[in-house]
Amino acid sequence: MEIEDLLHKTIQVERQLKFKSSSKFASSSSSSWRSNWKNHKVATNPKEDVKGKYSNAPPK
Repeated sequence: MEIEDLLHKTIQVERQLKFKSSSKFASSSSSSWRSNWKNHKVATNPKEDVKGKYSNAPPK
């Protein structure tokens, strides 16, 4: 019985290791996607947008 229990435990550990390694790959690819998204710059000036929204003065 002990050998069967050890075998069962070993199989469970191997499955966990495979799952963890595949989840690390997925998270690293999504984090690189996020960093690429942050590096993308929009060609607007945020200060002008704020003034336009909250000011009653006509835009320059």
